Amino acid sequence: MVQLYLPVKEVLGEVMRETRLDLRISTTEAAKRAKISKSYWSKIESGYVWPAPQKLLSISGALNLYPSEMFYQMGELLNRFESGTTATEKKRVRKDKLWPSQTSRESKI
Repeated sequence: MVQLYLPVKEVLGEVMRETRLDLRISTTEAAKRAKISKSYWSKIESGYVWPAPQKLLSISGALNLYPSEMFYQMGELLNRFESGTTATEKKRVRKDKLWPSQTSRESKI
């Protein structure tokens, strides 16, 4: 079994992105619903920051999810990543690139 580097922040971001795209709303609209800035939404969705608990509640509400559903989807997403079946993972494989966190963040350590 191949182990992938999947920090929780990136998995949360992927759940947010997939759910937002399923709802067919823009990052601007999602951020507006969550009452946070578009910039902050993008940072969370990109896996650069982890939101405070209150913000996480706002985000789950903006995506029409209970917080428990969001965490359940994160677990499901980890299983899908192992089989390489998410759209983002396929895109990364097609481009033959590693996770951004493996290339840029680890090189800074």
